Parts: sequence; structure tokens; C-alpha cells
Amino acid sequence: MSPESLSDQILLYAAVLTLLASHELLELVIEHADEEAVFPPER
Repeated sequence: MSPESLSDQILLYAAVLTLLASHELLELVIEHADEEAVFPPER
């Protein structure tokens, strides 16, 4: 395995982990916003 491909794999894993972490944070923010009732409920 060449160093270039290993580096690319690490970057790919880092990007995926970053996206997953961002998604988890977004879910937490949305849940917290719902609990705080910041947004008026749709009627």
C-alpha cells in the first residue's frame, strides 16, 4: 500500500467522522430546541 492511498484513506475517514459528529450535534441542538419550545408548533 502506497503512502498516498493511506493518506487518502485517513482523510476519508476523518471527513466521514466529521460529518457524523456534525449530524449528532445537529440532532442534539434540534432536540434541545424542541424541549425549549423555541419554535412555535405547526398548526
